[in-house]
Amino acid sequence: MPKNSIADDNHYLPFIDGLRGIAILMVVWFHLSGRHHDVDYGPFLNTFIDQAALGVQLFFVISAFTLFHASGARFRTDRFPKLSFYIRRMFRILPFWWIMVFVYARLGGIHDVSRILENIFLYFGFTRYHYALDLIPVGWTIFVEETFYAMMPFLLAHVTGLAAAFRFWLATMLIAVSWKFVATSLQLPTANHFLIAFPLAHWWTFAIGIIIYFIFKDHRPAVEAFFRKWWSLVLFGLFLAYALLGNAMLWTSVALACLVPASFAGHGTIGKIARHPLLMRFGGYCYSIYLLHWIIIDALRPAQDWVFGAINLGRYALELRLVLWFPVVAAVCLGCGWAAFTFIEKPCVNLGKLTVKGVSAWLASRPPARQLAMVRVIESEEELRVNK
Repeated sequence: MPKNSIADDNHYLPFIDGLRGIAILMVVWFHLSGRHHDVDYGPFLNTFIDQAALGVQLFFVISAFTLFHASGARFRTDRFPKLSFYIRRMFRILPFWWIMVFVYARLGGIHDVSRILENIFLYFGFTRYHYALDLIPVGWTIFVEETFYAMMPFLLAHVTGLAAAFRFWLATMLIAVSWKFVATSLQLPTANHFLIAFPLAHWWTFAIGIIIYFIFKDHRPAVEAFFRKWWSLVLFGLFLAYALLGNAMLWTSVALACLVPASFAGHGTIGKIARHPLLMRFGGYCYSIYLLHWIIIDALRPAQDWVFGAINLGRYALELRLVLWFPVVAAVCLGCGWAAFTFIEKPCVNLGKLTVKGVSAWLASRPPARQLAMVRVIESEEELRVNK
């Protein structure tokens, strides 16, 4: 198993790190392009650059897939599965998130304690229609993830097969459509992409990941055989979806999600790409890179201007400058991601594993009735924190 993985040996799937690598590079590419600030590359290129933002949706799909793959087994074997799940998630997400909240506050000259606390406790997602309350530019996706984590124990208990996963997907699609209708009818704030970035608009993406998990679990050999033979058709279909469907997020997200089953087979072309060591490195450090890359892009901007001025590239097309500078930004992101992963993320995850063992052993030593009462109190407090 690669050293950049924090997954347990029996749950580790190499292609997942490669797919995460693709997703994080898509997000970095999109933000480096400046398209979120309406930088214009022309109609054709705008379409493809804009679709790079769907790296976020690929992250959501992968997140649901991996959580069902790993947590499903743990829920059958852990003595206190819900509590253990929330402890693992807390140590996986919160330590580096808290650090970056203070980093962004420091860099932004923000001293408003209430604003910092909203981000520390992850309830900023309910108020981020105020630009001033949105501290970390990509933080909305972490809030969406947290709401999905809150549902995980329920989903693992009730979504137990492919048919149930499809029903859950239909339900989440209905929720997304209803949210848009109700929010518009009530004239809820739309600033800062509040409506389209709210969790209710994205749960259907996680549902796709759950569907793919059950396909992986029950039909992997057939899927591997199909994609080994028709991988070129998959790539062509993905290209066609991006070119023709434009901003139709549902269908372009579904097309992008096809990369996951297409990567099942290690000997298939897409599977080999997803297992490329460099992509796996990016995937292993993706969380650190995700929270750091905005700062890195801004920090490197003076160097970009100096380099392009020195070699007289400033007058060339935006597309050429984007292509030439992207590897530089990606390399710096990889180095910073490695440092944050090695010295912050990985130690915190390992501490979380030790905490799970310690808390489970302590609870197991208590009388049964007292065990149940304490677990219920701890789990209810955690669910309230996530949904706060």
